[in-house]
Amino acid sequence: QKYDAAYEYLLLCQNIVNRNEQLASDRERVVILNNIGVTYLHRRMYQAADSVFTEVERQASALDDSAYPMLLSFINQANVSAKMEHWEKGAQLLEKMEPYITEFIYMFPDYAKIAFNIHLGSADYPKAHFILDSLRRHELAEGEALSGAYYSMKARYHLAKNQPKQALSAIEQRASLPGLDAEDRVQLSRQRMEAYLISGAQSQALDEIRQLGKLYREYEQEKQKRRTEEMAALYDIETYKAARDYAQERADAMEMRAQLLETNRIYLAAALLFAIGGLIILILDIWAIVSIVGSSAGVG
Repeated sequence: QKYDAAYEYLLLCQNIVNRNEQLASDRERVVILNNIGVTYLHRRMYQAADSVFTEVERQASALDDSAYPMLLSFINQANVSAKMEHWEKGAQLLEKMEPYITEFIYMFPDYAKIAFNIHLGSADYPKAHFILDSLRRHELAEGEALSGAYYSMKARYHLAKNQPKQALSAIEQRASLPGLDAEDRVQLSRQRMEAYLISGAQSQALDEIRQLGKLYREYEQEKQKRRTEEMAALYDIETYKAARDYAQERADAMEMRAQLLETNRIYLAAALLFAIGGLIILILDIWAIVSIVGSSAGVG
């Protein structure tokens, strides 16, 4: 989640492959551009992200092997639409990506999360429930335990339907899974608080509010730690770029020096030839004079 650093590294990557076309295929270049858009999306720069993903779609449409980058473009455009609550546009994008999902079935969980957000946001509960059930069947078919994302979506569905008992059950199932980070714990606490408020359990809601404050402070500390690590990563790339620029300046200077030496060598060679030519002419002139003098003396 160090998206500023990711953005800088992706720009560097893009610059490198633009200077050397053999380093990446056209399809890979489109994927790099898509990932730049992802950094805008996670930094909540939604208009910029949408512009990038639209450009990804345009470039991908010209590729022979366009399916994967096209799907990336549609998924991310739909994600932007969900973030900006443009439900109608999001639903249109979901229809566009449906043919691609069957080819890239491993991306179904990503599709399901975004589709669920769009349907839930537009209060289309039957479609939201269908997506939720489809995700459950997909994960079970893959031989996996139901994911934290599934239980989180299930809790949100029941909260939207004012079903606090079912929501709390899904929340506790999510909380029992390993690998929770500080952001997950904050989200779970907020959902518990909302469920208690819906059910009218005021004292439990107040307790959860106090717990939420504690968890939020821990989350802010984790974010600060991550930001410190990100600043170190940004320093590393700036150091690299400075070293690269210095090396480029040295290379340019050496090339200029070599060109000057070559030019001087040509000038020196030309001057030497001119001098030798002049010396030869002088010798010939002296020889001619001597010959003339000798002839004159013989005649005398």
